Amino acid sequence: MAVKQLIEHCDERGWFKELIRADDDFFEEFGQLSLSAVYRDVVKAWHYHVEQTDWWYVVYGEVLAAFYDARSTLLTYKETVTMTLNPNAGIVKVPPGVLHGYKCKSEYAPMLYVTSK
Repeated sequence: MAVKQLIEHCDERGWFKELIRADDDFFEEFGQLSLSAVYRDVVKAWHYHVEQTDWWYVVYGEVLAAFYDARSTLLTYKETVTMTLNPNAGIVKVPPGVLHGYKCKSEYAPMLYVTSK
């Protein structure tokens, strides 16, 4: 799992954040762009992908995300990481083999997902 911090460009007209670029070391390949929303106290967990990488961005609100590394070939095997995700938390990259899920902590939280497959 990795996090890409985002730069916000602001002026009198508003703001702009570049989320993912094709030439980012952080990015691999494009499969799909999705938008989802989750409501307060709803939990969406656990699942993982065998080949697919996910990139998550919380557009509004806040979720508590959890990640469990089931990749037995890595030093992080069986480690669990939790983190709070919100619009300022950056983009989270979830590699294949990492179980993941989240709980909405705000009224609702729209999330953008990019997937590699």
